[in-house]
Amino acid sequence: MDRNGRLRPVGDLLAFEERYNPHRADVNANAYGITRVPGGTLVAEAGGNDILWVSSDSGSVRILALMPDQVIDGSPSESVPSAIVRGPDGAFCISEYGGEPTRMGKARIWRSCPVETDRRDERVHPIIDLTFDRQGRILVPELAEQGFDSPDRTGRLVRIEHNGKRTVLAREGLEHPGGATVAPNDDIYPTNRTTSLGEANGQLLRLRPGRS
Repeated sequence: MDRNGRLRPVGDLLAFEERYNPHRADVNANAYGITRVPGGTLVAEAGGNDILWVSSDSGSVRILALMPDQVIDGSPSESVPSAIVRGPDGAFCISEYGGEPTRMGKARIWRSCPVETDRRDERVHPIIDLTFDRQGRILVPELAEQGFDSPDRTGRLVRIEHNGKRTVLAREGLEHPGGATVAPNDDIYPTNRTTSLGEANGQLLRLRPGRS
């Protein structure tokens, strides 16, 4: 999008998926999370279960990493990467939705330097986004504490400390939260009620966590 609001296509991810289909479960393109890098954009491709690079100049697409399935109860479950974010140390962190929504506590966070994928064994509920606070701690919006198909739409915002400890920053009032970003003053802004199809009740919230 330019300064005047005009849009132009940069890369055709569906064409790449139809041609190569790196994850053989099905042909499925769903560019869910992106981050800018010099010369292009990194894409967390939730449908294709891979991390793609799209050139800003040519629009060419190439695969950087195929996100591995995990075996749960003897059957494979797709990764479904949902976000990719550059961390304070320059490495990229990749969150995943975790495949089947009924398999709670199986979503993972991966660390990539810059392409080779290395798991951080942080098992949490379905992760819909990923960001860092000003102290370099990971902030994880969880779509649904009881799973997407549950009538209970309560989600969470979880902070993962440097030592791996998890702190729930917010639960009450979060209903299928989506993305989150951090302001320069450390206030956290999550989107809320992101799956209320046909209802004009989406929200942008402000959270002021303790200055710990």
